Amino acid sequence: QTMLITLLLAAPCPLLLWAVWWSLDGASAQVLRATANACLALGAGVLTVEYARQACRSMGLAEAHFGWSSRSTSLVWATLRGFLCAALPVSLLAGVLQTQPNPDYQASLGRLFLIAFLIVLAWAVARLLHPQSGIFAESLAENPNGWPNRYRKAWYPLAVGLPLALALLALSGFSYSAYRLTTDAWRAFEWIFVLWILGAVLFRWVRMQRRRLRRQQLIEARRRAASEKESDASDVDALVAREEGVDLATMDQRTRRLIVGALVSLGAIGIWVIWVRELAALSPLLERELWQVEGSGGVVRPITIGAVLLAILVMGLGLVAARNVPGLVDVMLSGRFRIESSTRYAISTLAQYAIVIAGVLLACGLVGITWD
Repeated sequence: QTMLITLLLAAPCPLLLWAVWWSLDGASAQVLRATANACLALGAGVLTVEYARQACRSMGLAEAHFGWSSRSTSLVWATLRGFLCAALPVSLLAGVLQTQPNPDYQASLGRLFLIAFLIVLAWAVARLLHPQSGIFAESLAENPNGWPNRYRKAWYPLAVGLPLALALLALSGFSYSAYRLTTDAWRAFEWIFVLWILGAVLFRWVRMQRRRLRRQQLIEARRRAASEKESDASDVDALVAREEGVDLATMDQRTRRLIVGALVSLGAIGIWVIWVRELAALSPLLERELWQVEGSGGVVRPITIGAVLLAILVMGLGLVAARNVPGLVDVMLSGRFRIESSTRYAISTLAQYAIVIAGVLLACGLVGITWD
């Protein structure tokens, strides 16, 4: 319900842009068609930024449900509000001028507005991702030995420098190339934002399931203490430790690892789909033939570098899923069904075997190894 309310709060501005696109779509004038296309493309970007901003309202989606601190949500709210006010007009003008057919407008005003948008974007990224005052400052301080904190001097300049590098590319005369790269980078950001929302929802579900299982364990421990009269009911922690059931910490760790692995895989696939047209130079390398296999009916199938890399990816994902699937099985079975731990262990083991076998069969099929 909160996510739907946040969407409704974020919808007015994107709907206005899409209404302009609807009214101008099919116009005969080239400028009007360019304006319609710019409004269509810009609507999705504005919806993404506005949804993130509305999610960071006081006691909104991010703070009340996703566990963000009030300091982080206030920072995101203020930064994205300034970003929208400054970036919306210049990005609209840049989109119109870069998509209309006159190259003079692309190289002059189109380049100017594109550079202005990229500078504003660099400012927003620098403010949001700053290691000491950004949205991850508290997490970095709590985990000083983690790799994000150790390599903050590498990823932070890279994140801020990316839009500045695109601005420098446009300033050097390659404004249309910079515009295309900026568009693809923004689409990748939109995809990552969708995955972030999905991950936050899944992590919240995991927390709620763990809380529910913990409550059930406490109830069972008190019930056993009352029936056996072994100890006082207040010594609940010791009773839960002796209780044969779910290791909540291990279950939580495995489930989170499985979710992160799935989200990273989806992110990589989505980014590849978005950037595949810009990475056309890699096609000859990925399509390079390594060997040939003869299938049924005497059909010869070439095995390429791309197929081998895909097989390695499938095997890696299968191993990650097989390693962490017991936690997901415990989450799904422990709360809703009264199943003993030995039965859950058997189901988890069978699921692991099934995932490993499916991954091996699929990877072998990709490289031409069949079981005929």
